[in-house]
Amino acid sequence: MGRRWAACLLLALALVGCAAKETERAEEIAQKYAALEGYTAEVKIDVPREEETLHYALALRGDGEETRVCVQEPEELADVTAILRTDTLSLSYDGLTLDAGSLAPRVTAVNAVPLLLRAVAEGYVCEESTERLGDTPALRVRIHAPLEGETLQYTVFFSDEDAPLYAEIAREDKIILFMEFTNFTFDDIMS
Repeated sequence: MGRRWAACLLLALALVGCAAKETERAEEIAQKYAALEGYTAEVKIDVPREEETLHYALALRGDGEETRVCVQEPEELADVTAILRTDTLSLSYDGLTLDAGSLAPRVTAVNAVPLLLRAVAEGYVCEESTERLGDTPALRVRIHAPLEGETLQYTVFFSDEDAPLYAEIAREDKIILFMEFTNFTFDDIMS
């Protein structure tokens, strides 16, 4: 009986040690994203609607002042560029309008990545765990962050290099947007 109890105690201590490492890494990632000065990313975004799911492929470039979002897919909107500055949005390309709405009027395919990066830097980490995303080991972090009087839930999987691999944004535990990052590069990080 004593050996089983000792084995259980050692297992519990090992799990606490793993949780402490995950918490420490989640805090380091938050600090890294708070100091983020620029990034480039390619992301596939799915926005579920009541009768259909909208699919986008976007290329992003953020520099702290603005974020440029260039649509790669759907083909009909290819090369439409959205420019986000603080609270303003402008679109460019021969008068075409990007329908980037979602079930949530304030969360769109266009602003999803900047919202996610801000949540990582400033949000409240609720849980973290080491998991596999397909064949890739990843740190899974669940974050709560306010947006215009409500709290959104973000679930993010990070690579060993702290780049986002996959993320979901939810409102009241209902997922409103999925993101799969096919590329993410940190440009400048303040020391």
